[in-house]
Amino acid sequence: MVTLKLISLKCITTEDLTGPDEIYLRIGGDTVWGPNSMNDGDEENLDFIQINFGYKIRIDLYDEDSGWFDDDDDHLGTHYAYEEYVGKGQKEQRFTGDDAEYLLTYEIVESPGEPS
Repeated sequence: MVTLKLISLKCITTEDLTGPDEIYLRIGGDTVWGPNSMNDGDEENLDFIQINFGYKIRIDLYDEDSGWFDDDDDHLGTHYAYEEYVGKGQKEQRFTGDDAEYLLTYEIVESPGEPS
């Protein structure tokens, strides 16, 4: 068992043409953060989110949409983090779906109580 430690999420370019995106993260099928409003240049500290997993874990980023013309949430991308990343330092993953660009920074570490 290892731990996914999120560090930050930076908005480089929003998906929405008018106003901020309402961004949320799903990890392993569960929403773990958001929705939070983000504009170009905004960065959110996520170092309070730590999730234990086995071999690999799926990370999905979405822009929540509601309203008359835009009622389906926009999937901005999927990334998989792997157990083999333990000890390799911080990783960065770009999510670029729907003409948006977000940068997620994370690290994979040994789970507390696990031998190193």
